[in-house]
Amino acid sequence: MGWLRAIGAPDYKAYLIHHARRHPGTAPMAEREYVNMFIERRFDGRNAGRCC
Repeated sequence: MGWLRAIGAPDYKAYLIHHARRHPGTAPMAEREYVNMFIERRFDGRNAGRCC
């Protein structure tokens, strides 16, 4: 998904590594969920929090 880099989205693989380290025992978001969350936070403004 090269267009994600164009809008500044973080890498999904990096998210998976982060999630495995910081949130063991919980299931990570699917890639589509991750992308949708990023787009909402980036362009909506109401959900500007972070997981950590």
